[in-house]
Amino acid sequence: MTRPSTEAIDATRRQRPRRPVASIVGDTLLNLAAVGGVVCIVLVILATCFNITLIMFKTGSMSPTIPTGSLALVREIPASDIAVGDVVTVDRAGQLPVTHRVTSVSGGVDTAGPQRTITMQGDANLSEDPEPYTVSTVRIVLASVPGLAYLVVWLSNPWVLAGLTLSCSALVMWAFWPRSDRKRPPSDSGGTGGNGRAASRRRSSTAGADAAGPRPARHAALRYSPVALLLGAGLAIGGAAPAHAEPMVDVIAGEAVVLTSIGDPSAMRSLTPGRSTPWEVGIRTKPEATPGSIDVTMVGSGSSELGLVMVVDACSVRWTAAGCVGTVTHLFDEMAVPVDGVERAVLSMRSSEAWWLKFDVRMPSGAAVANASVALTVTAEGIGDDVSVSPGPITTLPRTGASIEFAVWTAAGAILIGLVGAWFGALRQHSRSARAAR
Repeated sequence: MTRPSTEAIDATRRQRPRRPVASIVGDTLLNLAAVGGVVCIVLVILATCFNITLIMFKTGSMSPTIPTGSLALVREIPASDIAVGDVVTVDRAGQLPVTHRVTSVSGGVDTAGPQRTITMQGDANLSEDPEPYTVSTVRIVLASVPGLAYLVVWLSNPWVLAGLTLSCSALVMWAFWPRSDRKRPPSDSGGTGGNGRAASRRRSSTAGADAAGPRPARHAALRYSPVALLLGAGLAIGGAAPAHAEPMVDVIAGEAVVLTSIGDPSAMRSLTPGRSTPWEVGIRTKPEATPGSIDVTMVGSGSSELGLVMVVDACSVRWTAAGCVGTVTHLFDEMAVPVDGVERAVLSMRSSEAWWLKFDVRMPSGAAVANASVALTVTAEGIGDDVSVSPGPITTLPRTGASIEFAVWTAAGAILIGLVGAWFGALRQHSRSARAAR
């Protein structure tokens, strides 16, 4: 048995050049794009076929089980499958959905209809939600990941979305860009016997390849580029789909008076021009409270530069998606949200009554000011008690992003540019090879 010579070993090593760093980095990015594309596809399939979607928790009413900033996986189930202890999301027409733990289910298996009446309570809340919910379907929380909602919010920024899509299009262009065989392994100029014939065959093969034209695109490109395209589409779809948020239900109980605050603090902290955010305040007394009267006032403070306005109405029962189904009282027409710190009367009520105030706060167009906020507080005083509640700071963020439509069109255009650029590169390489073959 003849051992290979040192020259043959060195020649073999020279025929296996190391992969350039750019190639390794590019393949790694393509792999990451493939993983992202697969995740987008899986989420679309889950949502379409199994009614499994994602929701974000912007408040801490379910802490510590599900803290603020968590991203949860939920699945739609019929009301007959609801059990006490389940954490479910109840969608309400015209209002924000609420995600709390089920404390009771009424209707039972003997009920012919598909509906059930449930009561719920947030793990961080001291009492149950003010009103029960009659539902035919709910979305049950399957799992949650703390902190992941912040990443989703960041990715939903149109400029971030456009940047990611441009990166994907650059990967597509790089993957499809034709590679010329510039680094050929050195061939033997002489040699006899088998080595000489092998070298001759290699030279013939190389010459045939050069005559045929440039080398095709990388195999990795053929495998991963379509997935990269799907990643861009998935990012665009994901950015266009609004995420569900739950309202904050806060019950403040004094010695005799109970206030219930319902609103979305996150929406209050990020008002945009022309859009309004409702804040509801329920006022009632405990059954054992001494009869008497209660005075409800409001006070506001902060910056007048925001130019916030609001409409205030009162309903004898809790507000629904259809509005007030009880007795409605119009308290204030569109007025500027007070910021002077002066207490203003809202209404007077008997202790035997219950009222639900609705503050519809809106920021007019052209009034967006950064680093400015307003604080609004409602106080109920009477029968020896004094209880106050606030929705948290009302403010706005400077508009730094483009519209979702812009991001979607940017995604489509960037991917198209990437493919067209790679196509022109292929034409140019083919033209060079054709001239060299003449």
